[in-house]
Amino acid sequence: MGDKSRPLSTLYDVLRIQETATTEDIRKAYKRRALQTHPDKLGPTASVREKEIAESEFRLVTQAFQVLSDAQRRKRYDSYLRPPPKPTYPRSQSVPSSSKDDWDASAQRQTKLKRDRAEWAKKVAREHEERMQNLHSRPSMPTSPPAAPVEPQIDNPLVRKFFEDLRARNPEWVQREREIRQRQAERTRFVPRYSTTG
Repeated sequence: MGDKSRPLSTLYDVLRIQETATTEDIRKAYKRRALQTHPDKLGPTASVREKEIAESEFRLVTQAFQVLSDAQRRKRYDSYLRPPPKPTYPRSQSVPSSSKDDWDASAQRQTKLKRDRAEWAKKVAREHEERMQNLHSRPSMPTSPPAAPVEPQIDNPLVRKFFEDLRARNPEWVQREREIRQRQAERTRFVPRYSTTG
């Protein structure tokens, strides 16, 4: 793994350690590689390109240490490196029969579910149609005649005289009162009244 000629393919290769390395091995390898790759190791005569390469290599070493020194991150990284093996089946059958049976059962369940939903939707539509027909065929309830305007009964002659005087001075009040009573009578005429027992 420590061969410089081959490209670095994993974080273990970056630190030049085995995949079975312990946490202590990772820490020691990081110190060693950080000293080797640190950009400050380059002399003042180094070109810009050399400095950029050294910085990127040092960042890669730091990243490898951050991932591999953390147990959870290392576990995730290892699972990424080694995906779980694919199940193998005997040569006599390409797919287990239980999977085929499960697939068939699932397809049958889906078909039955679609059929049940379609039947339920038809039933709901039928019930709605019946309710609407019953509603339209029901005889309309007779409405009560509009209530006649009721004049307030005032027993006190002084108060009665006061109201009469107000109405005489403000004829628009009388007109407005008539309009309000007429609107109330129209409203009661058109409100459908259904019995609670029907």
